[in-house]
This record gives sequence, C-alpha cells and structure tokens, in this order.
Amino acid sequence: MLKKVSLIILAVIMLFNMSVFAEEAVVVEEIVESTEGKIKVACVGDSITQGVGLTETYPMVLQNELGDKFVVENFGVSGTSALKSSKIPYVNKPQYADSLAFDADIVCIMFGTNDIKDENWPEGKDNFKADYKAIIDSYKEVNPDVKVYIGVPPAILKLNVYGERNPEILENEGIPMIKELADEIGAKKVDLFELFKGYESLFPDFLHPNDEGAAMMAKAFGEAIITDGASKWAKNEIMSAYENNLIPECVMEDYKAVITREAFCEMVVRMFDAGEKAPKAPFTDVDNESVDKAYALGIVNGVSETSFNPKANITREEMAAMLTRAFKKIAGTEDIAVEEKIFPDNDKISSWAISDVIVMNGFGIMKGDENGNIRPLDNTTNEEAILLVCRTFVLAGSLK
Repeated sequence: MLKKVSLIILAVIMLFNMSVFAEEAVVVEEIVESTEGKIKVACVGDSITQGVGLTETYPMVLQNELGDKFVVENFGVSGTSALKSSKIPYVNKPQYADSLAFDADIVCIMFGTNDIKDENWPEGKDNFKADYKAIIDSYKEVNPDVKVYIGVPPAILKLNVYGERNPEILENEGIPMIKELADEIGAKKVDLFELFKGYESLFPDFLHPNDEGAAMMAKAFGEAIITDGASKWAKNEIMSAYENNLIPECVMEDYKAVITREAFCEMVVRMFDAGEKAPKAPFTDVDNESVDKAYALGIVNGVSETSFNPKANITREEMAAMLTRAFKKIAGTEDIAVEEKIFPDNDKISSWAISDVIVMNGFGIMKGDENGNIRPLDNTTNEEAILLVCRTFVLAGSLK
C-alpha cells in the first residue's frame, strides 16, 4: 500500500522509538488509503503553514483552489526551522515523518522565518542551504518524481516579534539563500515576500497572515501548481479554464505538447453539464466517453464512419468547426451573423471549414498571426487549445 515502505520505516525509526512508530503508522495508513488515485500535496513549514489561530489555513484554502483531483495535507509545525542545529528542528517533529510517509506528488515547503532568529542564525547560517536541501532531498528519496515548490516567506514586519529576530536578516541573508537553493535544485519559487508588499495590514501580529492573507498564499501556490510548465502569456486563461473545470489531466501533463483529437474532445465536452452517459459512438479505434458525448452532441465527426483517429494531432480548422458547433449549442442559437472575411491564406482553408473559421475569428476566439494568416492546417499546443476552449465557453455562456 505504501510506496518504498523500507525507506519510510527507516526514516521514522531514526526519529522515534518503535512504539511511537506503531501508533503513527496507523494514522499514515489511513491517510494513504483516502488519497488513492489523487494527486497528493504536502504543505511543509512552520507556524505560517500550520496556520495557528486561523479559521482557514492556507493548505485548507489550497485544497479548495485545486479541487477534488488533489488531496492537500498540512504538515506545518509552529516554531520549527530547516536548520538541524536550531532550537526546534522540523526533522525532529513527528509531522516530518508523517509527511514522508504521505509519499507526496507535490511538496509546498517554506522555512526561514524561525531559522533567522538570533538563537539559531549566527551558529547555523552556514548550514542553512544544506539543511534545507536535505529535507527536500528526503522527499525525493521517497518519490523521485515529486515536484517541489519553495515558498519565499513574507516579510517580518517588526523587530523581535515572537522572539529575538531581525527582519533585515530574513530579507538580506535568508531570502537570497532560499532563492539560490531553489535555482540550484530546479525547484519552483513562490515569492510571498514580493506578493505581500503593500499588504502589510494582512499581518495583524507583524508575522502571521490573517485569513485573507492565507487565502492569498493559497492562490499563489495554487497558480504555481496549476500553471507549472505553461507559457507566461497563457497562465491567466489557464487558471480561468481550470476554475471552470475545462482542463482534463491529460492536457495538464504537458502544456507545450501538441494536442490530439481525443484530448481536444475531452476539453470541449467539459463545456457542457455531465448529463446522462452518451451511447457508444460508431468508432472502433477509440473507447472514450468524451468522444461518445461529443459525437452525440453533433460536435465531432470521425475521419470515416467507423474511425476517429484519436491520437492524430487536430488541425486549427478542425478545432474551429468543433468550437463553432459547441458555441451554438451553449448559446442556444443556430444563427450567428458574422461578416464575410478573406484571410491571406484563405486558399488553404477547407471549404467545409471556412464559415467556422470566420465565426471563431470574428468573435476573437481564434486569432490569426501577425500577418493575418489563420494557419488552418497547423496543429496547436495544449495551452493554446485551452485558451480557445475557455474563450468559447465564456463568450457563449454570456449569450445564453
């Protein structure tokens, strides 16, 4: 049930005696049982992660941001540090062992706020990056494919709040080391220090965020996770598409990959309510309920009466045809008045697709290149396809 059981047991034994481990193992087993088939996110850190005194901690809000495909667990412990030499090292806490046994697919980790305390930093700063990296490496040992998002902690807003610590040490020494570490190991940075500039009122005790601040933290981590690997220009619309449940997991795996006919079907049918299961389409080369539904809705045709060619890359004119049909169904109209248009590469557009291309272009959904060419026979990346589907969904919905 648990992956790499021997490694996990070894890590726990190093921290606890066998009787404590026996109790913890039951809890961990229950967590793993409840996460089967979902993407597991471990939130690791100090009191900012634990969310002491909050109605909703950032991991709780992050769960809502990410949705049912994910399961988010909070392993934060107040007062802890990445430094092994600190007064309260995170690795000495049972939550650390629990977070290892969780076997996360994604780790959101944030330390530094307690590390720079006067009681920890002078003796430990030379080992800060190494100790921090050792914690991250322990998650990679459990799951070599784990994705790591390092939070750059928000500013400390007052001298010696909750113990002797200097805000300038965090800003000028701790944070540069955290950023260097992230770059060195190829981890994604979630820069909360920059995010919260101008939002100091969200930290009523000068150190911990209130509920609104925790929600901002969750949104920052959520956007980093959902848009990981996407182009900067696509991220806002990808988030909008995700919030509207338009992105299937197969598309999220690689935003830069060219989208297939089958994957595009999976996105297009997400614009419609689930409804009853559609009858099986007549295609013998694909078994996919999304294709069945798209066919039943009249949105897609096969390449022949019995073939769909699901793994073929879809062309832009094919996408225009599917999106126009979907648009009409969502908007509840068959009559769409658009002005006739001649594109520079009009001769490359198939006769059956020209009206659909004009519709999609006229609504600003499918745009041409800098020369106005529509490039009808070109293929499209997953992220480009997401933008087209999201724009169609939003505009058609507004015309209902």
